[in-house]
Amino acid sequence: MVDARGALDGNPSGELGPTFGREQLRARRAALGLTQAQLAARLGVAANTFARWERGEIRPLNPDRVWGRLARLEPPRPPVARPRGGGSVSRRRDNLPVMLTSFVGRGEQLPELRRMVSSTRLLTLTGAGGIGKTRLALQVASAVLADYRAGIWFVDLAPVTDGQFVPRAVATALAVNEEPTRVLAETLADVIGAQRVLLVLDNCEHVVDACALLADRLLRACPELHILATSREALRTPGETAWRVPSLAVPQPPVGAPDQLQQVDAVQMFVARATAAQPDFRLTERNADAVAELCRRLDGIPLALELAATRVAILAPEQIVGRLHDRFAVLNAGSRTAVSRHQTLRAAIDWSYQLLSAPEQALFRRLAVFRNPCVLDAVESVCTDGTLPAAAVLGLLAQLVDKSLLMTENPTGPQVRYRMLDTLRAYGLDALRAAHEEPALQLRHAQWFLALAVQAELNVHGPGTVLWLDRLEKEHDDLRAALRWFIDHGAATTSHRFGGALAEFWHARSYLGEGRAWLGTILALPPSDVPVSVRAKVLHGAGLLADWQADFASAQALYEQALALWQDMGEATPAARCLRELGEVLVIRGQHERAGLLLDRALSISRNIPDRREEAATLHSLGLLAIERSDFAGASKRLEEARTLFAELADPRGVARAEARLGHARLAVGDELQAQALWESSLRQARALGDRLSEADCLSFLGSLATRHHDYLEAHRLFAESLTLRQQIGNRDGIATCLRDLALLAARQAEPERACRLGGAAVGLREAIGLPLWRRHDLRPERLRRGRGADLDLARAEAAWLAGRAAPLDRIIEQALNVSEPVRMASPRPQAAAGVVPGGLTARQAEVLHLVAQGKTDRQIAAELVLSEKTVGRHLDNIFARLGVSSRAAATAVATRQGLA
Repeated sequence: MVDARGALDGNPSGELGPTFGREQLRARRAALGLTQAQLAARLGVAANTFARWERGEIRPLNPDRVWGRLARLEPPRPPVARPRGGGSVSRRRDNLPVMLTSFVGRGEQLPELRRMVSSTRLLTLTGAGGIGKTRLALQVASAVLADYRAGIWFVDLAPVTDGQFVPRAVATALAVNEEPTRVLAETLADVIGAQRVLLVLDNCEHVVDACALLADRLLRACPELHILATSREALRTPGETAWRVPSLAVPQPPVGAPDQLQQVDAVQMFVARATAAQPDFRLTERNADAVAELCRRLDGIPLALELAATRVAILAPEQIVGRLHDRFAVLNAGSRTAVSRHQTLRAAIDWSYQLLSAPEQALFRRLAVFRNPCVLDAVESVCTDGTLPAAAVLGLLAQLVDKSLLMTENPTGPQVRYRMLDTLRAYGLDALRAAHEEPALQLRHAQWFLALAVQAELNVHGPGTVLWLDRLEKEHDDLRAALRWFIDHGAATTSHRFGGALAEFWHARSYLGEGRAWLGTILALPPSDVPVSVRAKVLHGAGLLADWQADFASAQALYEQALALWQDMGEATPAARCLRELGEVLVIRGQHERAGLLLDRALSISRNIPDRREEAATLHSLGLLAIERSDFAGASKRLEEARTLFAELADPRGVARAEARLGHARLAVGDELQAQALWESSLRQARALGDRLSEADCLSFLGSLATRHHDYLEAHRLFAESLTLRQQIGNRDGIATCLRDLALLAARQAEPERACRLGGAAVGLREAIGLPLWRRHDLRPERLRRGRGADLDLARAEAAWLAGRAAPLDRIIEQALNVSEPVRMASPRPQAAAGVVPGGLTARQAEVLHLVAQGKTDRQIAAELVLSEKTVGRHLDNIFARLGVSSRAAATAVATRQGLA
């Protein structure tokens, strides 16, 4: 700090002269480093009176007494410290503790905080215990040291047990002595005065009221003072900026190579501390997955990562991950020199929990029953009882958010959600068990999510489809937990109701394998007390999921069981749906005559029930049958009727699926442009709905069209994306179809061995499912071995075909997706398809040219056509080459002349 004890101008002794003049008064105040208001307060006069003295407007009534008091005032004394090497005392500009470990991560946050600490008088870093508030504050303070002429002073408030001692802690840091007759806060204000100082108040949460009062008082009195505070909750004083310290960034799957993984902040932290604990520790291909999962499971909390890193001396990362179900027992060996609450993970959270009021503690531990971020309605229903009324919940939630024990999500969405870090949730569950509240909370939780599933089932068709499916997606972990609770407690009827209500969601969002497993477990429960209609609904749901996984034999058996029960009860609507879906299975299995009979019955029933959605769906199924019978005019008629009716019913899923099938009917009669437009429209809707299976279907359809147009790079991209989606959802029939398409594509690209291997895999999988082979596609090795100028001898072709047929499915999919040199797939210049568009362009290229002529950018074209910008660029290169132009302007001129603008 500035040493204000030196001489006054013209008076080396620093003593006041006999003349009471305004210049001498100003000089003395400047020497003391005080404002007019501060010096007036020290003299016991009004600030306005002192200002008039300085302006010479009035004189004191007793000048000698004022002179005497001014002479006795002590100027600010700078804090001093001994240099580390010993020797004489020297002045320092900070007392920041020396850090013994490296600072890791937060590269984007530090510059922001440097700006904020200079632009705001009071900046409070808030966050959960162990999140790294103190370390970050010290790093920021070190970075701005040059900006504070009078220094940066660190005040550790952790040892302070009572708020009344907060000023004393600050005074100790500043080396300021307490004056017996004055309030210490006034003395601090006088010492700091108008000097540019940064105070770092660390660990304010347990004395937050006292910190707020002192900060407010000092900031008002000291115009150049800035305060950087750390606290688990904001001080809530005027002018404060609260900045929540986030967890360190954690790696998201899929995990990359070790050198890429180590660029992630949480991984950097773990590896740095692990290397300190075990010098030969390295991040490798073998342990990379475990380290990534460890960082995710520990929420990127620096303290938790440091505690976990100490364990690498005795446990491999994989072993640490395996023990995180009891993380508080594993992470209990911190530094002996750390403050007690940072020596174990549990102690860090204990500190926060014990600072809560009893109602706050109750709500905190009860919130741990939720697996996912929860909404207010759920909290008010699940977490309240006679001891914690619903009316108190909103205020308590606000307190927990303020105290960094809860975070909010979707603040701009329709509902705010409240989220706990996994580590805090684990602590909350322990507290819930200790309070003997867990059974009651789990029951209320299960009942609330059952009611949500039942309500959602009524709304997943129609205008609210996307909203309700998204809602269930967000709640999926809690829905799983609630269903598991009912199953484990032997509640057969309730479990059936729950599973039946979720079947449509699992179908719509392609949780096919998971949904089948749940429904299989439910169907294995003793059915004696389960109502027949409820049982039939679960059988139907299981059939639906088996159907979409291409397990058609199981689907047929389940549909037939459900149909028999509904027919016995005279339930027309569900019976019509079951007849329709059974008919579709028979279409796919090649039993067209029986399928037609069932679908005609379904249509007749559906036209005599109130639910017109079933009529639309049956028309769609009849369109599918017509396509299989090569009756494309009849197919178009049925599918147009279905699309129109679905649109009238505001059912976007129905519209999307009708358009996808209608595209096939259009393509079969040579209308490629219309087929492409229908498939792209269906693809956009499927993506908006989160319907991954329909999305995969549309990608395959568009891939086939790209193959027809000789755009082999685009075809491979589309088939590969479709195959990836199908693998994720377990759609075996679709996987076989993608392998077929990629085999045929490889044959076109003069890769006969690859074509035979993929073709053999496609045939083997199709037969394993129990489906007939494709009538229109020849996948025999003698056909696939003949590529363009690259024929493979028959023996090698058959060997590759048999190897593909016998290969594990995951391995063959990996081979199908990987193309070592994509550039080899560039197609030769194709001849223009007869009757498609002028200029020798394909239908896709004509669309791109049309949009270029409208002045659209590559990004806009990509968005409209559901392509990547890179693909659009490739199309433009081909268009320019075919048209003999080199610019967009020239291409636009050609488009205008040829009627494509």
